[in-house]
Amino acid sequence: MNKKQNVYPWVVTVAMGLTMAAIVDTYSGVIGVFLTPIAKSMHEPISVISVFYTILVVVMAVVIPFVGKIIQKVKLSWELLITVIITALSAFMIANTKNLIVFYLLAGILGICMAFGGLVVQGMVINNWFEKRRNFAFSLSSVIEAIFIAIMTPITSILIQNLGWKHAFLFLAILTLILGIPSALIVKLKPQEVGLLPYGALEKEIVYEKNNGNINNNAQLSTKKLIVSGAFLITVLFTILVQFSGNITQLFPTYGVVTGIGATNGALMTSIVSIVGIVVIPLIGLSCDKFGPNKALPFWLILGIISYIILCMATQMKSVTLSLLGSGLVCSAYGLFGSGQEIFAKYMFGKEFEKGFSLVTSISYFVGSFIMPILSGIYELSGSFLAVFLFCILAAFLMILLVIIGKKKRIK
Repeated sequence: MNKKQNVYPWVVTVAMGLTMAAIVDTYSGVIGVFLTPIAKSMHEPISVISVFYTILVVVMAVVIPFVGKIIQKVKLSWELLITVIITALSAFMIANTKNLIVFYLLAGILGICMAFGGLVVQGMVINNWFEKRRNFAFSLSSVIEAIFIAIMTPITSILIQNLGWKHAFLFLAILTLILGIPSALIVKLKPQEVGLLPYGALEKEIVYEKNNGNINNNAQLSTKKLIVSGAFLITVLFTILVQFSGNITQLFPTYGVVTGIGATNGALMTSIVSIVGIVVIPLIGLSCDKFGPNKALPFWLILGIISYIILCMATQMKSVTLSLLGSGLVCSAYGLFGSGQEIFAKYMFGKEFEKGFSLVTSISYFVGSFIMPILSGIYELSGSFLAVFLFCILAAFLMILLVIIGKKKRIK
């Protein structure tokens, strides 16, 4: 394997992570810090402004099923480049709008852009570029996004406090261009476009068969048959359930207040998850490559269950130490959100990954918009975070069962 063959797939992986950070995470992951200042500026309730995020998710979910077919027909670098530019222009307009309807319309445009530069595109690119160490590549691209959010959230908060939300949003628009343009130009849908093979492939004949000769075979499984398959149902349920752990950190500041350990410690719990995730997320990918998703994923989910048990104890004892320890271990389940969904979908769908993953992601985004209200509702109905953590334990147990059952239902 020559140097370019050995290195360039990883360059594409990093570039895809930065592209997704520029297009998706900048506005879905960091948008939370803008809600209050935008609401004050427009003289609207936060609940009205938060519809922005709902529109993003719904539009993204509607568009995603069409993304796979479209990017197969165009140059992905140019598609991502145009998407980056439209995203930045939309952000510039948001920073200068005072009209709520225009604000919502721009949210819809951003949702379209996120579909064409988001998780499905990332999954397709990495799937095409890797024969070996694919799961680690999924995780590496995701951890780049995690690092980006961890860095940009406090920076954005500081900018809003010192310059106002409009200037902070303009900063994000410029950052989208700075990160997105060079990264988009690097990303190619398939390694053959630059005369390379997927990472770990040994013979051109093998690669040609997989990427070209089997196209008709891949098409034999119709969308209807795929949707009614056991693999599809199992993967949909997995990608929905994983979002409970993926969103639990948003409640940690509230947990800190109501349990009496303090809002500062609650915020520290969230920071711990982000920091630990930088290490754990790549380890999840490495372990799936080494032992297979059917063995590695249950291991990480069991650690997640242990973390929730610790948090249950912390809730009862009002212990700062146990709360911080539990939040660190939660990352074993939290880290499956994103790359874990890609890894499990690839494991379940095999050659049908591109078609299956786009449909699953569309459904999971729709359902995912209700995850936070469900978690919040469980707390409000029970009056305790103990019920929330017990629910997350149940979700993790169900995910383990899905992985076990999935071994017999997967498409090979």
